[in-house]
Amino acid sequence: NYKGKLGALQLSYPRPRRLELRVLEDAVKCKWSKTTYTFSFFARKFFNRTDIAIVGMAGKGEVVLSPICLSDPLPFYIYYYNLESDRFTRVRIQGLEG
Repeated sequence: NYKGKLGALQLSYPRPRRLELRVLEDAVKCKWSKTTYTFSFFARKFFNRTDIAIVGMAGKGEVVLSPICLSDPLPFYIYYYNLESDRFTRVRIQGLEG
């Protein structure tokens, strides 16, 4: 769900540098829009060391990203990527140590 429309997200691989968002603009005509977001240097540097997955969307156009595996002894974080402001917010999840 992206702003009330059907959306699909895809990360570029092997290491995420971009995020593609496709939104169904017209279901009758099967028209999709495509927007590509390029991650900042900080994000690319982090994601080059950690395999991540898209786990969903949060309110206000935020993509929720999570590491695929726990990295002992590092703490576990989830990341919110705001598509409009191009900003990441990192949230530490306690109790999920590797």
